[in-house]
Amino acid sequence: MYLLVLFLLALLPRLYSAQTLGWGWDSPESFTLVNFDEAGSCRAALGGFDYSTFIGRQTIAIANVLGQGPDSGIAGNPRAVKAFCHNANHILIARTYSAVTGALTVVLVAVIALLLVPLQPGIAWTAGALLALSGFHISESHSGTVDAPSVFFIYLFLVVMAFAVSRGSRWGLRCSPLFLVAAIWTKYWVFAVFAYVAYIPLWVWRYVTSGMGRWRITVIALATMVLFAMLTNSAFQEAQLYPLLAAYYLVIPWRQMQRPMVLVWLLVPVLAYGVCQIDIIASYTTGGTSGSFGTSYGAIGWNKWLRNLVNVPALLLVGLGLPACLFIPAGIRVIARGEGNVRAWLCLTPLLVFVLFM
Repeated sequence: MYLLVLFLLALLPRLYSAQTLGWGWDSPESFTLVNFDEAGSCRAALGGFDYSTFIGRQTIAIANVLGQGPDSGIAGNPRAVKAFCHNANHILIARTYSAVTGALTVVLVAVIALLLVPLQPGIAWTAGALLALSGFHISESHSGTVDAPSVFFIYLFLVVMAFAVSRGSRWGLRCSPLFLVAAIWTKYWVFAVFAYVAYIPLWVWRYVTSGMGRWRITVIALATMVLFAMLTNSAFQEAQLYPLLAAYYLVIPWRQMQRPMVLVWLLVPVLAYGVCQIDIIASYTTGGTSGSFGTSYGAIGWNKWLRNLVNVPALLLVGLGLPACLFIPAGIRVIARGEGNVRAWLCLTPLLVFVLFM
């Protein structure tokens, strides 16, 4: 009952704005896109754009059921595909889909909290209500892009994983790869695979972190983040500052660790360099220096540090809202105390890795 109320609380503002924004802005009968990326997945599904097709296939299927599907023969014709996907009828379907999945995401956040901290249900209802009324999430959920559906499928996968771990469900674990495919396919969010670290045996964790305290593990994680940030920075690459990466070895407690792990940590910078040379990874991390709209992501160079160090806190503040941000320190203390099922908390590792990636 509470989850249903939470869903309706989230759905009403999202559905209202999805049904009204863009109509009549220029003239009584006009329609205007609110995001240039709207229906990009629809265009990709019809062969008129290079993007993930996962959401587009679903909105086109809904359009077909409603008798508003694309004309036969337009697939592969970029102009005809764009005309169909950007028409008001299909955008209305795509936006409604975003509104519903956005509202369902609010429910999933509450479910995750109930699974992770079952003895404090107030946390779940507070988190759900704050997200339901988040202006940032509402605005994300009324646009016909893949953003809101992408987050929905990511959190659906995390719910399945948290349920499987906290309840010891083999069925949940066996089904999880299907949800993993959806979480990744929607917007190439490969970070989802890190949720499976929850199933790494405890002896492996102890072996890898042998000789390390909590602070040392934190420092090494941050150092690894800096290592990848350097390797994927176009300005760093142009300056050929690769010898500086040897500083990474200064944070590793060589004397305290298991001997076989010495080779592993020695190879981390080398392996990181190799991974960053893979074309698809380089395109999503370093990026190009120019694109259709002028300079591109790779041209940010050293300014990427300032940009992302400002962007991540700003996104938390704007996206969650100040009241929710005030609860972050309390949440961190709960995690540090190990309340609830600690292994289930590891299912949220993809979110931490993504923040470090940013």
